[in-house]
Amino acid sequence: VAKPVFMSCNDRQHSLAFGLPGMVERLNHLHIQYTDFDDLGVSHDTIRSKDIDVAMQLGKHANDQLYTFYSASPSGWLMELGWGNYEKPAAQEHYTGDIFGHAVEASGYGLDLEL
Repeated sequence: VAKPVFMSCNDRQHSLAFGLPGMVERLNHLHIQYTDFDDLGVSHDTIRSKDIDVAMQLGKHANDQLYTFYSASPSGWLMELGWGNYEKPAAQEHYTGDIFGHAVEASGYGLDLEL
C-alpha cells in the first residue's frame, strides 16, 4: 500500500512528494511554480519538443486551482511545473480528483495509482 509523504517549505500544500510506488525510498516530484502562465506554456512546448517523458498531462488541480504537468528529470524523478492563483486549502478540505487533465501518459513514475 502506498504511503505517500508530502512536504512543504512554504504556503503550498506540498512542494516535495516521497513514498509513491516504484519510488518508495526516494523523491517522487518537486513542484516549481511559475509567476507567468506563458512560462508554463513555453516549458511544456520545450519538454515536448525534446521528447522528455511527460508522466501526467497538463491539467488543473481541484485543491489549489493550479495548472500543472509532471515531466521527468534526468535523475528519474519528476518535476511538477505549474502556474495559477493559489490559496492553501483548509486542513479539513479533501479533494479526490482534478478539474481536468492530468491523464497518466508515462508509467513507472508512481503517479499511475489510486490513493
